[in-house]
Amino acid sequence: MKLLTFGWSCVVAAVLSISTARAQVPAAEQLLPDDTIAVFTVPDWRKLSTNYTQSSWGQLWADPSMKPFRENFNSNFVADFVKPLEKELGVKLTDYQELLSGQITVALTPPREGTTDFVSFLVLIDSKDKSETLTKNLADLKKKWTDAGKEIKSEKIRDVEFSMISFTGKDVQNVLKKAFPSQEEEGEEPEENPAANEKKQIRIGQYKSLLILGENEKAIEKMLARQTGGLVPPLGEKADYQKTHNQLFRDSLAHAWVNVKPIYEKVLQMASQEQNKPPGGMPALQPEKILPLLGFSEVESFSAKLAGGNDGSVVEFMLAVPEGRREGLFKILSLEKKETAPPGFVPSDVIKFSRTRLDAQKSFTTLEALITKIDPSLAGFVQLMLSTAGKDKDPNFDLKKNLIGNLGDDFISYEKAPKSTKLEDLAAAPSLTLIGSPNPTALLDALRMITSLMPPPLSSAPLKEREFLGKKIYTLSMAAGPGLPPEDGDEEAEPAAPAAGASQKMSFTSSGGYLAVSSDDSMLEDFLRSGENPPKPLRATEGFAEAAQRAGGLDNGFFSYENQKESLRFTMEALKNDPDLFSQVPLVGGGEDGEESGFTKMFNPKLLPSFDQISKYFGIAVASGGATPDGFHIKAVAPKPAGVKQ
Repeated sequence: MKLLTFGWSCVVAAVLSISTARAQVPAAEQLLPDDTIAVFTVPDWRKLSTNYTQSSWGQLWADPSMKPFRENFNSNFVADFVKPLEKELGVKLTDYQELLSGQITVALTPPREGTTDFVSFLVLIDSKDKSETLTKNLADLKKKWTDAGKEIKSEKIRDVEFSMISFTGKDVQNVLKKAFPSQEEEGEEPEENPAANEKKQIRIGQYKSLLILGENEKAIEKMLARQTGGLVPPLGEKADYQKTHNQLFRDSLAHAWVNVKPIYEKVLQMASQEQNKPPGGMPALQPEKILPLLGFSEVESFSAKLAGGNDGSVVEFMLAVPEGRREGLFKILSLEKKETAPPGFVPSDVIKFSRTRLDAQKSFTTLEALITKIDPSLAGFVQLMLSTAGKDKDPNFDLKKNLIGNLGDDFISYEKAPKSTKLEDLAAAPSLTLIGSPNPTALLDALRMITSLMPPPLSSAPLKEREFLGKKIYTLSMAAGPGLPPEDGDEEAEPAAPAAGASQKMSFTSSGGYLAVSSDDSMLEDFLRSGENPPKPLRATEGFAEAAQRAGGLDNGFFSYENQKESLRFTMEALKNDPDLFSQVPLVGGGEDGEESGFTKMFNPKLLPSFDQISKYFGIAVASGGATPDGFHIKAVAPKPAGVKQ
């Protein structure tokens, strides 16, 4: 009897587990058809939310010292964005917040026939165990829209009922204006866009626990057919996607994939249509000719992934361009698989470092061939410039031989903390650039010759020469730019005088197989001094080796490092000391007469705590990347700082 009971229990458990598995919404690549152009998906919203809460950024946001800033952001975000949007749409967004439980996917699919659209959108949200709430909310939404006088139509796609509402691009603009009010110039009329009046239709429906919003009924039908046994091939079986998924997406919290080929073909089509318009410009420089030569015809896809856990965050990018088909830019930018570790002379107190292994001579040869294919006359002009430059001062000087011919395959740059939090010091932090060379002395001489060819408006004084530790250091002083010309109708206005102290200088020398260039003399001297008095090296920094290994190692062709604790320290202190700096950020700025914009009200730097109160949430970040047989890959890692709770 006990054996029989146990047997039935196993059968029931198996049936329940099968039912549960069938009830789950498939992954995005199994939901979407194979003609999907692009997809962004969060496989599990709850998992992503939990990861964010436990991450250093999530803990920073929840820190008690951030309360004034956090509450100000939340209140202004609700008042300036959420409320106007809810009013225009006739919905309460918080009613839908609890539906964010499972998978969230946004896809771009082929456009509807007969439209001028580039693509159509499709949004899929899995409400998991909230399907009854979803049904109620959709019924309430339909009633509100009907009561408000909006025209709602109903249609069935694969026996699933959808509510259909029409809108135009102008309607969308009006909603965004309500949410993001902007200051209009007096008398300025918005530019009329014919496509803004084109009618679009959005379909809203529910299949089991899945909320579906989309434009193209054919894309929706294909997606539903996948769920009801139809023979529509899924995106997951597409070879390009499948390869990327296996390489990148298995452990992702969120990922994106873009099929570049249909986008490229659409761009070529648009370029061809432009060509049929009245002639103008140089025929040889038309996009439909240039883009294939640049190598874009061989790009298959672009992918990105976010992953992470208790040990920190990981972001990866991949551009799929198969090795045997790389041409143009992608052949020029192919990195050499060589060491990218910071040399011993790079000190531990740098806040940024990068090293790139690119064979400059090989890349220049490829560039010459590319220019010749694009426009032979342009290539001839370039060759003439290279062969004649500097001949009037030194008949033996050969720019191509002396400059290009002495470039190596090693490019290094690193930066130290700014001297102060003033805007000009933040923009001109002490930095050093090193260019590897098989003959750095000859490369230095070539650079000296080039600087002597610079016209007076760029060079304010002859090249200065000094000696330091037996090495020649040359300094070029560059004049400040000329004042702005008078505006039309204001001929009597005089050009503005250059700002005092606006002139800049650049110093350069050679040592240890590198040409060194810097605008900061102390950086240059420290580099020359490091041969006899080496500093504590960056590569000995705590956590550096482990982070570099997680990012993919130090021999892929590219590597970068950032001490985010110190770089963000100066940025935050600058914003606190001078909040007006924030209004100078593009797309953020303030309104007229000093009025705060919506962004500046939400992100009020005055309410930030002192950096020392939150510095424990910041650490280092590294990235490693290079060329692989499948394309170009880069992986960035930000380990969780030691002071943050695991």
